[in-house]
Amino acid sequence: DILLNQVQYRPCAFVCVRPDNLRALPAEQLAAAVREVWQLPDSQDNQYNEMVRVAETAELGAVLARILALGRQVAVCALGSLYMVGNIRPILLSGRYCGELVRPDQPV
Repeated sequence: DILLNQVQYRPCAFVCVRPDNLRALPAEQLAAAVREVWQLPDSQDNQYNEMVRVAETAELGAVLARILALGRQVAVCALGSLYMVGNIRPILLSGRYCGELVRPDQPV
């Protein structure tokens, strides 16, 4: 909760993942905390462009974040360990969707 309360701007979406660490908080619990702190709707398909999603891996989460940001004037930010951020950084910088994982026209 402390980290979530430090975010300076209101996010339009969160993609929650569990890092590859046995002590890490499960993504579903993180999503519940995000909803509680930010009061974002539980629905993935709402009309207010506010959502909380869960991805199975950090890599899929990065791809999903890029898809959610597509066509908007928004920043994609990663919160968490430097290890996890280091894993997703190449995806965020690549300018591609990792088509072998998820295509933009494919439901996630």
